[in-house]
Amino acid sequence: PPPGVLTFTGRDPFSPPPVLVSPSPGGGVSPSPGAGPTGGPTGGPTGGPTGGGGGPDASEAVGDHTVVLIDTFTRAGEQMAQVDVDGTVHTVAEGERFGGGFQLVSVSGDCADLLFGDDAFTLCVTERK
Repeated sequence: PPPGVLTFTGRDPFSPPPVLVSPSPGGGVSPSPGAGPTGGPTGGPTGGPTGGGGGPDASEAVGDHTVVLIDTFTRAGEQMAQVDVDGTVHTVAEGERFGGGFQLVSVSGDCADLLFGDDAFTLCVTERK
């Protein structure tokens, strides 16, 4: 182009966007507390109550309730969990209903799958500090 004339080029809308930040080796992003995979009414990896990414957390806001997975264990060969719903601790077996509409679906290691109405979500016991 002649001097003093600006030339603008377009971007192909079907080409992938340019990478603006390159990942640094040995690093990663840690999920912030409360950004669990958890599932429930407002989204999350399993359709859970708190949105965000990362893995399941120990606590979840479900409807108007705060649910915290305290512990998972086996008693007499039965998988069980201690779950705090709004400050009341329930010790429940798989399949059992508790806390006004919650159900412990299954326990796997340090995690538990729960239901509240039609909303399924997963909580995991976090490491105590």
